[in-house]
Amino acid sequence: MPATTLSLCLQYGTIPIAPLTDTLKNYNPNQERGNAFLYDPPSPWKCFAALVRALETYRFPFDWRNIQKEAMRIASH
Repeated sequence: MPATTLSLCLQYGTIPIAPLTDTLKNYNPNQERGNAFLYDPPSPWKCFAALVRALETYRFPFDWRNIQKEAMRIASH
């Protein structure tokens, strides 16, 4: 994903599910930090696992909103 597209997505609070990258931080539910759901190595099952983690986190509005705020904060810098 080009950097401008990624920045635009983060700016509007869209949370990526993507392969491991340097520009994004994987969400850690224990520390409540991160701005994406990342997987490594790139494979269908790892992607599915990241999708399940994202859906489970989405069930908790406070946590999901924190991820969106972190993503928007990163995009504005």
